[in-house]
Amino acid sequence: MTNPRHRKCPGCAAINRPYEVETCSKCGHVFLWRRSFGRKGYNRVVVYERTQGGPLWVRWWDRAGDNRETLTNLADVPITRREQAERIGKRMSEEQRSRRNRTSGLSQVLGLPERHTVGELFDQIHRDRSHDWSQKWARDQRRYRRFWETTLGTDTDLTQVTPGLVSRVLAKEAQAKEWSKKTQNHYLNAAVETWSYAQTHLKWIRPDQNLEAVRRHRIQVDNADIAYTQIEAEALCAVLSGIDLRAAVCAELSYVGGRRINAIRTLQTASYRTEDRILVLDGESMRRQFGVVTFPAKTDKARKKGEVYLWGHAKALLEELLGTPACRASGLLLPKLDLESSSVPDDPVTEKVLRSWLREAEAQAGVRSVRGRSYHGFNRAFATVAADPLAASGQSGKTLATLERYRQALPDEKAALAIQIDSLRRGA
Repeated sequence: MTNPRHRKCPGCAAINRPYEVETCSKCGHVFLWRRSFGRKGYNRVVVYERTQGGPLWVRWWDRAGDNRETLTNLADVPITRREQAERIGKRMSEEQRSRRNRTSGLSQVLGLPERHTVGELFDQIHRDRSHDWSQKWARDQRRYRRFWETTLGTDTDLTQVTPGLVSRVLAKEAQAKEWSKKTQNHYLNAAVETWSYAQTHLKWIRPDQNLEAVRRHRIQVDNADIAYTQIEAEALCAVLSGIDLRAAVCAELSYVGGRRINAIRTLQTASYRTEDRILVLDGESMRRQFGVVTFPAKTDKARKKGEVYLWGHAKALLEELLGTPACRASGLLLPKLDLESSSVPDDPVTEKVLRSWLREAEAQAGVRSVRGRSYHGFNRAFATVAADPLAASGQSGKTLATLERYRQALPDEKAALAIQIDSLRRGA
């Protein structure tokens, strides 16, 4: 009986080995090309040709029996190179082995760690955590999941995904789609956190199999470049009121309240109220009515409820916006539809639209447009002009350390410092 790993020549009946020989060692007969992977009866896959130079075929065995198909039909793309066929055959064999191990329970019998796939991991983390996600966060997580399942493969074993593979896959996609470094970091962070969950919570992988070694891009932020000056902030606030009331109110709450754009964008009309307070100014007690906007804890980074006090121009703008038909009908402070429309929109205005209005205001006000600067530039201006750090921290919900980091030295302060140093030099 001929060894199945040997090849019998149909011309001279000579036994050739190894199995993948291309010509008979005795008579020179040319064999049809063939390669096999895996063990017979377990995960054997054979790629071969039926005619010299003809289509490449693949043969494999599963519960349905003996399967044969051309690689082109199987992949829906032309497969003509033998190197491609070898890679596909090897991958199919490894995949079949992984599936058999999972379904047979052999890993548990031998005391080996159970194998899990990329698809299983994403299914599990979404079942465990999605109920705590906001609508926007859930939408982002679904996008990251689609990307990694498509590029890595849902049936890929978790232990086969390495930091190097993840970095290469993302770099290729980022180059094709011209993603920014910030966007790339979002996708990388999603992968790192997902594999960390597999290690720390699910115990599906060992610590040396997580993706903590993935290198993210370091994004240098120039606070001076991102921040608006006081003059620029006030000029933009004046121009925005003529472009759209929603953009003007968003800018005012960023500049006067130091709040984030997404926290402002999702506010309800019910979050606003008026409040009378007695203040002592210049030795006199005065009663004043302020506007107060309550920011819910769920939109705050520190998950703390906060209140922003408004006075004067900012208060008048917000009350004018609240009087529009769209706000009254929807209950949203920044509704998506036209402000004169009384139909009820489902969502608030998008951040993209708010940014486009800000870019328009920059062009009208003659303010330089800086890449990466949005309404956050008003936050930096707020930290710079606010004289009382404690009051600024309470108004914005930011810590004193954050405000100190955002604050920019004013020109007058730097000029006074120059005079002080010169005086010391002269011994004055």
